[in-house]
Amino acid sequence: MVGKSYGTIRAARLAKLLAGGPSETGSMTGLTLNGVILLGQAMDMSPKGDTAYLTGLPTMAATAWYHGAVDKSATTLAGQISDAQGFAAGDYLRALYLGDRATLSEKAAVAAKLSTLTGLTQDYTLRQDLRVTLNEFASEVLASKNIQIGMYDGRYTLPLRSSGGDPVADDPAMGQYVPGYLAALDQHFTRNLGVKIDAPYKAIEFRTVNARWDWGGGAGVPPSKNYATDLAVAMRRNPSLKLMVGTGVYDLVTTLGAAEYTLAHSGIDLKAVTFKTYESGHMPYMGPDSRKALSADLRTFITASSTAP
Repeated sequence: MVGKSYGTIRAARLAKLLAGGPSETGSMTGLTLNGVILLGQAMDMSPKGDTAYLTGLPTMAATAWYHGAVDKSATTLAGQISDAQGFAAGDYLRALYLGDRATLSEKAAVAAKLSTLTGLTQDYTLRQDLRVTLNEFASEVLASKNIQIGMYDGRYTLPLRSSGGDPVADDPAMGQYVPGYLAALDQHFTRNLGVKIDAPYKAIEFRTVNARWDWGGGAGVPPSKNYATDLAVAMRRNPSLKLMVGTGVYDLVTTLGAAEYTLAHSGIDLKAVTFKTYESGHMPYMGPDSRKALSADLRTFITASSTAP
């Protein structure tokens, strides 16, 4: 079973509910899965606090490296991400924990390191009290060039000015590549398959899927909880169930750090998890190299899961 973005919440819940039981479904269905694949995982909907700044740092660092907002000659993409992960788990974590108890020199040192990782100025980071959201980063890191970075894929850009402010339609990534999806799908249906469908295809249907979807407690936004714990229960019930998690390193919506953190704090047996990263964004199949890598990883995972005892 594959879940993408919000679909990763549904996949986690469904993996648990398929087994059944009197406490939730009222019957013992006893259905199990060989594997679950999560792409752009969004399972943890609970409040994040300072955790969001820690988990967002590796993606900001990768995106800054991609755009040359930091010295690309000093390290590789993998090295940039690793440096950010180590800093987030060390000095940055300590500084956020200390808060106003940190000295001015301690804050300045952390701000200087954040600047080398994210491309944001030390002064800006200090004004933000060492806490820069992903949205702020996307609008600020290349602001001197009047450039906004896409949240759904940090490789995409548009001018800062004249934005309509819509979080999706005006996102530099989603706003540019969705028309391509629509055109390609129309061509596939009409020219390749010879199928005529009168109803229009909607790439995203916010009012039906996002606003009216019943997450178990009513329609609208998913309740504030970590749905990875549902997947942990499903994997405990079925020790043969394997999990693959794929994340784009330029995805500023469901980040690499959030995926790592969520899995490490869910109770899931990490020995049963295959974790993959791709040089892409929220859609890890964007780009020929990442698409090829994702395809190979999916085939390997599915083949191994289907032949497991």
